[in-house]
Amino acid sequence: MKTTIRWTAVLVLAGALAAGSEARAQAIRGHLVDDELLVPVSGATITVLIGEQRGRQVPTRNDGSFFIPLDSWGGFRLEAERIGYGTTTSQAFRVDRGDTVSVEFRILADAVLMEPLLVTARSNRGQNVFYRRMTDWGQGIFVTPEMVDSIGPRHPADVLHNQEKVWLSWGWGAGGSGQHGPIPNIRTFMGSGCVGYLLDGRPVIRPRWARGSMWLDYPFDTLFGDDIVAVEIYRHISEVPPDIRNAANEVFNGEPAPGVARIDGTTADRVQQDFMAGTCGLVNFWTRVGW
Repeated sequence: MKTTIRWTAVLVLAGALAAGSEARAQAIRGHLVDDELLVPVSGATITVLIGEQRGRQVPTRNDGSFFIPLDSWGGFRLEAERIGYGTTTSQAFRVDRGDTVSVEFRILADAVLMEPLLVTARSNRGQNVFYRRMTDWGQGIFVTPEMVDSIGPRHPADVLHNQEKVWLSWGWGAGGSGQHGPIPNIRTFMGSGCVGYLLDGRPVIRPRWARGSMWLDYPFDTLFGDDIVAVEIYRHISEVPPDIRNAANEVFNGEPAPGVARIDGTTADRVQQDFMAGTCGLVNFWTRVGW
């Protein structure tokens, strides 16, 4: 490609230097211009070439200007790169010690062949896990997306209404942040009735110092009924699949304390003891994010 570079060697004199002061450093100052439209080209990369060596790189500003301080003097070339333009190399020019050379560097637009755009589908991880557990494990209650749609939940807990051996009632209270709102009280009619929660397979854990209802604190306070796609309900530890037993242990065991609905004065320690005795259940909400 024929390349045009217009430059004028401008010896910039700093005036009389004070005795003992050092000579000013050398530099290249310039503008990158579209050779056809004669407009500034911004966002390009200018590289200094010293023989076969690639030196300092700088971007061009909105007005196409660039400034490159040099650590040495001698012969140089410039290379300009930008999407939509052909990579262009200037002819050689010289910068003497202490000089600032001003150049006008022109490049031509060029058709650019881009790498093919790879569009990847979502992995459907949640969907695959849900149906595998429903088919292969088979224990517990599986609320499918079709069932969720038929329920039309306004609150995530609405999907637990009328599920076999699951008890749901509503109250009003405050969360740890001071927010007030409706609070679902959830128990199962298996074991001691305590329930812990997962969101997209990840345990919902509250710190031991947490106060108020977990349903009014993060992450439940960010969920709405139409965020819920499917739900797995395990009413007793015996129904919990082996592949999420570890997550269940995180919810109920050790520090921090379990993320459970504290109903009828049930304390975190009591719930932990109940789980260790194998009497608590687990609910996994699948949301649009994880599905």
